[in-house]
Amino acid sequence: MIKTKILFPFEIGFFIFTLVFFSVVFNTRPLTANPGTQQGLIPSALLLWPDNGPSHVVLVDKSEQKVYVYNRYNLYSPEKVFHCSTGENSGPKTKQDDKKTPEGIYFFIKSYLEQDLAPIYGVRAFPINYPNVIDQKEGKYGYGIWFHGLNKPLRPRDTNGCIALDNGDIEELSSYVRLHETPVIISYRVDMVHVEELERKRRTLEMTIEEWRTAWEEEDIEKYISFYHKEFWSSQMNRMEWKEYKTALAKRYHRIQVRIEDLNLFANNGLVLASFKQKYQGDGFESIGEKNLYFKQNSAQWRIFGEFFKEQSRKIEPVKVAAVSTLDEVNAFISLWRIAWEQQDLDVYMSCYNKDFESRGMDIEAWRQYKKDLNDKYESITIKIQDIEIEKRSETQAQVFFTQDFRADEYQDFGLKRMDLVKEGDAWKIKNEIWTPLKKTSNQ
Repeated sequence: MIKTKILFPFEIGFFIFTLVFFSVVFNTRPLTANPGTQQGLIPSALLLWPDNGPSHVVLVDKSEQKVYVYNRYNLYSPEKVFHCSTGENSGPKTKQDDKKTPEGIYFFIKSYLEQDLAPIYGVRAFPINYPNVIDQKEGKYGYGIWFHGLNKPLRPRDTNGCIALDNGDIEELSSYVRLHETPVIISYRVDMVHVEELERKRRTLEMTIEEWRTAWEEEDIEKYISFYHKEFWSSQMNRMEWKEYKTALAKRYHRIQVRIEDLNLFANNGLVLASFKQKYQGDGFESIGEKNLYFKQNSAQWRIFGEFFKEQSRKIEPVKVAAVSTLDEVNAFISLWRIAWEQQDLDVYMSCYNKDFESRGMDIEAWRQYKKDLNDKYESITIKIQDIEIEKRSETQAQVFFTQDFRADEYQDFGLKRMDLVKEGDAWKIKNEIWTPLKKTSNQ
């Protein structure tokens, strides 16, 4: 039998007073509708997040005009929620001045204090790396996307593309930001899924990455290239050029060992970023750095859409470049030389040159110093080669001609490159190169 108690008017009044009192004293408020209140669900973006990575991830929900800060130790509810303002026009950013906020996976890359800023940006600002490499691949452009404060009241969808917060909120957000490490995932809507669904997706991607690593380590190029999307792109190379490049490296190194540490998996709009520390060893060569793989789903399988590596340290012992005896192998040799230049890999780049090399009045040592100075000057370098012609003059001499489009940060030049190759032992190397500037036509 259930007993009930009837509350008299004075008891009802006391009960209401008690609720109000505790609400004021302990600042308790009802939960507002946000992704973290959906019991048993977690953000679909947060696939894998190791303990020694950044402690927080920032999610932006453009539909709700909110910024969610998640802590790795509780993915069921955000640690902080901030109101924000995004671009006044809907949809992902694709070009300059479209007044849209980009959608994708980004990182905070700089920090500005109030004294560094114009008043319209409030008390703090954090630029993000838009356009990232995937945005560039997809033809998206524009610049200057920041998280920043305001010198006016916050209104929804009231920026030119940035993510604006009240000054107090941007100050609080700053305590969660680690430059180049804290992910910023911007979506039209933060999708929530059951943890079991997320686990299945995570396991599939982990298995794919392990199979890719094993194929690379075993130098099984056919199996290795099968993990790449048909629209793959990296350092201006397509899937076929990437295969040729890796084939040349496999010939160069008889033994390859690849180790993956601190794997992160973040997802957004059908794209997954796998970020990890990569340790690579091969016949007297060791390289450690940060590898980013971008995956897209090809039917039921995940395939690598983009691949990028930022080296942090290296150790190298002299090794010979693999012998080149056919026109196809000369193409592979030129590809290796170009990618080493783009990657600013000075040791591999210089190993492509003959000890008696001369160009523009420089010998081999002066050329090395010249290229080192350029690497120090420019943060990124891209080289596009077209119209390549190879003339084999004898068994030990050849000439290569091509047009070269060089871009480094804000600098750009275009011209005709001629290389004189000589055979040194079992390998072709560059003895001389001549560059002639050309005027780039509109259809080039």
